[in-house]
Amino acid sequence: LHRLHFFGAMDGMCEISIIFLNNKFLYRDFGIAKGALYRVNLLALAVSWIATRLIAFPLWLALFLNDYYHHPMYAQGVSMFEMVVYPATTLIIWCLSVKWFGPIASEIMSEFGG
Repeated sequence: LHRLHFFGAMDGMCEISIIFLNNKFLYRDFGIAKGALYRVNLLALAVSWIATRLIAFPLWLALFLNDYYHHPMYAQGVSMFEMVVYPATTLIIWCLSVKWFGPIASEIMSEFGG
C-alpha cells in the first residue's frame, strides 16, 4: 500500500496558494481590499500560484514519467488505473490553474498600475 505517496503529497502542495486566495476574498468581502496588506497578499498569491501550480504540476508529470520509464520497479504493484488517472488528473488541474491565473494576473496588473 505504499504507492505513489510522493506524487500525492506533491499534488497536495498546490493548496498552499489557496491560503492567499482565501485571504484575497476575505479582504474584498470585508471592504479592506485596497491597503498595503492586500497588495502583499496579492503578490504572495501570485508567487505561490506560480510555484505550486504552474511550475509544480509540469514538474510532477516529468518526474512521474521519468520514474515510469527509467525506474520501472517503482511501478510494480501500481494499478493501470493509477498509472492513467493520476497523471490525467494532474494535467487537468494544471490546465485549470493556467486558466485561473488569468484573472489573478489581471488583478495584480490593475492593482499595481500595469
